Formats: sequence, structure tokens, C-alpha cells
Amino acid sequence: MADIIGFEEEIKEYEAKNYRFASFSEIIEISAALGIEFDDAFVKVDFNEIEEIKKFAEQWHKREQKQTVTAKVEIET
Repeated sequence: MADIIGFEEEIKEYEAKNYRFASFSEIIEISAALGIEFDDAFVKVDFNEIEEIKKFAEQWHKREQKQTVTAKVEIET
């Protein structure tokens, strides 16, 4: 399948993660390579999950900034 679509590494990553992080357009490409056609399609957006991910990303970013400041202080002393 990777030869048909043309991005072998991405396919391996998607398969390892059960396609959880593949974009909608990538899913369409993969489906087409498998011979699957869609008459109708819709995308369900879980806004609560998006908000949780944003909170997690904010916390991660703050930790990264704190670690960077701590590392700079240690280097300077």
C-alpha cells in the first residue's frame, strides 16, 4: 500500500498508532489506494477533547519554559 500512496514511513506510523493521527485527506488517500469509495462522509469533531488537548499542551509548554529557564540559570551559575 505504501508504494501505491507514496509515503511508506507515514503508513508505518499510522499502522503503529491505528491511524489515530492521520488527517482526513490522508485517510481518503489510503481508502482510495485500498479501493474504498465514499458516497457520503462526515467528520465528527469532539470539542471537549480538543479543549482537553489544549489544556495539556498549555501545561506542557509551561513545563518546557520552566525547564529552559532553570537550565539557563544553571549554566550562568
